[in-house]
Amino acid sequence: MKAKNLILTMVAALITCSPVMAQSRIDKIVDEIEQKGVDVSKVVKRDPKTKKPYSITKSLTFYSKDGNYANRLKEAFRKDAEDAEQESVSNKGNNYRLIFVDGKKRSIYSLNIQERQDKNPRVSLKIVMRDGDVKENDDYDIINSFFGTGAIELNGIDGLLDGLGNWDKYGRGMSDEEIEEIILNGIQTGISQAKIVTELLQKGAKIDQIRKIRKKVEEKAKQQKG
Repeated sequence: MKAKNLILTMVAALITCSPVMAQSRIDKIVDEIEQKGVDVSKVVKRDPKTKKPYSITKSLTFYSKDGNYANRLKEAFRKDAEDAEQESVSNKGNNYRLIFVDGKKRSIYSLNIQERQDKNPRVSLKIVMRDGDVKENDDYDIINSFFGTGAIELNGIDGLLDGLGNWDKYGRGMSDEEIEEIILNGIQTGISQAKIVTELLQKGAKIDQIRKIRKKVEEKAKQQKG
């Protein structure tokens, strides 16, 4: 009887831990890097009523001495990719994107390594975790304040951008790569079009630029399907 209970306990533990272990190699290295004093930016968005987080974003950028951590992260991404729902890799593994799904929870891991002549590559790592079981906070949505949720559903993203006119004339601007990353992260984590546009405008993106990059993302998606 004791042996049976022990086996059941072990099975339950494995089931509970399996989603967490999917990207365990990457997380282990990230924890190690944090302990060495590398500055990590963290943004947590919560449901205003329950205080439960629905979105957690962690990002860090550092120079990898002799490429040590850069190579370890590349290897961790390569191995953890076996458990990912989606894998995207380019530039000999220097650009990596993995998507892990556990029910309504999605995690996106993005790695970018820029080689340098001094053999100390620049490493940028971003982790976005989205819990679909927790309601997003719409209270401060710029787009909702302009149109209301009904108009958002009817117009779609082009209608939203048309209605905003020159709202973005004071925007500081963003790079095409930054905009594309936010759009991709938003789509892959199930964030609404209105929230994607809101985030881009808040960060200073130009409306024409958003249109251009959105079309680019759509074309890439069609090519991958075809």
